[in-house]
Amino acid sequence: MIITRHGRAVAHLHAISRPKQPLRLDDLAAFRATMPPLPGPSAELLREARDEGL
Repeated sequence: MIITRHGRAVAHLHAISRPKQPLRLDDLAAFRATMPPLPGPSAELLREARDEGL
């Protein structure tokens, strides 16, 4: 199904191909272990990004 606005397509709706399976906690922990640590608290990083207009 395509939703249009003024004759232009603005959204395409379709059935999902298959249900998503939840991640196993040990797989999630392994993924997080590969990520580099943040240089500071996430709240501070978000405030800086907001103040810079990102």
